[in-house]
Amino acid sequence: EIKWRGRRAGVKELQKLAAAAETFAARPWFISRAGFTPEAEAFARRHEMMISSQTEVEQLAEIVRRA
Repeated sequence: EIKWRGRRAGVKELQKLAAAAETFAARPWFISRAGFTPEAEAFARRHEMMISSQTEVEQLAEIVRRA
C-alpha cells in the first residue's frame, strides 16, 4: 500500500494493511511519503511488515538503476 501525503503513517493504517495481507497470506509492504510514527515503526517490527519512506524508495530506485 502507498500513502503519498504530507503526514506520517500511523498504527491504524498499518493495522488495516496487515489485516488485508493476512487474507491473502502475503507479507505486507507499506510505503509512506512522509515516513512513519514511532508507534507505527514498532508495530511493523512486531508484525514483520516491510515499511519504506519516500527517501528509502528513492535510494532503492538508485541502486536498481546502477545495476
